Amino acid sequence: LILATLIGLASLNLVGLVQRTRLDEDVSRFAQTLRLAAEQAVFLGRDIEILLEVTDGYYTVYEASESGTEEGQEGMESEEEQKILIPTRGLNRSYIDVIEYEDGSRQYSGELVLKATPEGWSSTVLFSLLDDRDEHQRYLRCDRMTTRVIVSSQELEFPEPQAEL
Repeated sequence: LILATLIGLASLNLVGLVQRTRLDEDVSRFAQTLRLAAEQAVFLGRDIEILLEVTDGYYTVYEASESGTEEGQEGMESEEEQKILIPTRGLNRSYIDVIEYEDGSRQYSGELVLKATPEGWSSTVLFSLLDDRDEHQRYLRCDRMTTRVIVSSQELEFPEPQAEL
């Protein structure tokens, strides 16, 4: 009976470890794609757009068209008109719970167009991701005017604004 109890406890810990590892791999792959997109924008000297389906967790990286997506315009051009840099990928073991913006607004579903420019991310965005069983959470932040993408198991906050030079 004692041996069975110990085996049961060990298996529960092992299952939790496997779930956290799968979540970390999923979030790491997503963060790596975002970093690559931001670095490509700097390298190419052009805007890069990431079309993110918040509800489904699918994302595609595009080179922004010459005309670009102006602030306030809805959506992106059709896929046929844009050059795909990284084909559609998806979050396999997690989903995006909420996206927070610098202005305090939040998004729980729908589409998001995240833009990387040659100067870095166009805005700071916080992602909260949950594993498929709602047990473990990871946080991701893209920092405005940098190519930085930060991943953490602790909740992230918006960085303090720095004085402009």
